[in-house]
Amino acid sequence: MKKTNPIIVAYITDDGFSMPTTVSIASLFDNAKEETNIVVYVICDAVTEEAKERLQSLDKGEGKRVILIDVQHDKYACFSDRAKLCINHVSHAAVYKFELTQIIQADKIIYIDGDTVVMGDISELWNLDMDGKSILAAQDLLDTFEDGMSVLAKGIGSKVEHYYNSGLMVMNLDRLRNVSATDRLMDYRLNGTNRYMDQDAFNGAMYDEIKLIPSRYNFLMQITDFKDIEEINEQLGCNWNSIEACIDDVLILHFAGPIKPWKYNRPWFTDIFMDYYEKAGYSAKELKLLSPLRRLNGDKDWLKAQIKAECGKDYIFPYEKVPAGSRIVIWGAGNVGKSYKKQVDYTSYCQLIKWVDEKNTVVDNPEEIKSLEYDYVIVATVNPVFANQIKKRLEEEMHCLSEKVISPID
Repeated sequence: MKKTNPIIVAYITDDGFSMPTTVSIASLFDNAKEETNIVVYVICDAVTEEAKERLQSLDKGEGKRVILIDVQHDKYACFSDRAKLCINHVSHAAVYKFELTQIIQADKIIYIDGDTVVMGDISELWNLDMDGKSILAAQDLLDTFEDGMSVLAKGIGSKVEHYYNSGLMVMNLDRLRNVSATDRLMDYRLNGTNRYMDQDAFNGAMYDEIKLIPSRYNFLMQITDFKDIEEINEQLGCNWNSIEACIDDVLILHFAGPIKPWKYNRPWFTDIFMDYYEKAGYSAKELKLLSPLRRLNGDKDWLKAQIKAECGKDYIFPYEKVPAGSRIVIWGAGNVGKSYKKQVDYTSYCQLIKWVDEKNTVVDNPEEIKSLEYDYVIVATVNPVFANQIKKRLEEEMHCLSEKVISPID
């Protein structure tokens, strides 16, 4: 059968992410039609020779190619801790997304994060109309909305309708070169508000160049931690009758967040991942999966140790006082509040529905708490005077039950 013109796909990996990247490419090839011609470029930041051999072993010759490109190790290591709000489970290697226009000499590519599996033929995504835009991307499914505007975008100072997830992008590299995308993205990364390694830069610097595509092209696993199928249907305008039916309709399944299905036994997702894990040549015996709920609910000391080791936190979120999965509000955007916010983002331990502070205009006004449904308000200050003032205001002015107010000084 005659092969089509090649679809160019790009991944970026460091050594720690080489295994899931290998699995993702295996799924990409496994679900491609025979006539679909795919060339995969893997941008490698300090990947071991053994891991490279694994990646290269996926190359099937004409029609299903794998090409490895080495880049300068730790070129962007300075970004790992540059912003206090930046989420550290995303490697600084992600910043190489800014340089794809220079690294890959092609007119157009599909960029895919390594923590994904491709569930169908990628040509469906490749053939979407870009309508003169530089990038196709799906909304970040963990976003919420106020008056039709994105709350995640508000966090970087933008008043816009959508906030995009950069883990899957169709990119017109020719147009991106013409609009100086690399310089714009890097300038934002150096000078803008960055909570995520690369994602805020794409939203902040390239928003007008992005066209929204359906979330089935980049379905974030984490949404199932917080919403049942009825809520997911309402958010996405779909009518799936179960999570299983939803997953079956997804083209690219994105295991975003730190609770990965190759580390933890995730309902639905670990089984899917393990299927392609074995097709990529790995043995299931190599993995010792943990229970995420047991870890989160039953071993608070372990969770604190992980946060301390991986994020270097001076202020540990009050895990022992708040059940996993709770809907919370954080009051305070100083060092304590930023630390709590970062930990919640890192662990997916709770669903943060609002972050408020009276003096910091980057976050929301505390008055908005009155209209919210929540399980707990976390008072993010270690100053007993301020903590007591906030608790008093919550109880007297906002009619918040005292048992719903959690403070580190209690």
